Amino acid sequence: MNWEALGAIAELLGAIAVFATLAYLAIQVRQSNIVTREQAHYHMLQNQIGYFDRLADNPDLVRTVYGPDQSDEQVRYRQHEAHVASLLFKWNWEYLRIQDGIYPMESLPVDGFRWQYRTIDIASHWEDKKPWLDERFVEFMEREVIPHASGA
Repeated sequence: MNWEALGAIAELLGAIAVFATLAYLAIQVRQSNIVTREQAHYHMLQNQIGYFDRLADNPDLVRTVYGPDQSDEQVRYRQHEAHVASLLFKWNWEYLRIQDGIYPMESLPVDGFRWQYRTIDIASHWEDKKPWLDERFVEFMEREVIPHASGA
């Protein structure tokens, strides 16, 4: 084997190494983007849950957000509405984690969803809150929870 053939083999191996490195970096960038997107989604959801939890727990905050002329009955309604929104965001998050394969489907408390849907009157807020939720979660609720929530 002469020096030219050896040089050509080394050049080919170098090109393969560069290609493998680029492929590895592309995979790493893609995975990093997925993680970043999931983290952003998680933090946005946590902000929404925190906002609605604070609103549900604080009648003064309700009056600050919706106006000081809110009657006690209106404040209670807004607090209930905020509690329902927070709960739906939490359920939405749990459902999506299961859809992503992070948790097994058996860990989803469907009977608990049905019981809470019925007992805390989520139905009166469902249509208003649906547009805020992931379409897959809405389909799940309308297939697995809502039709069965009227039973004991």
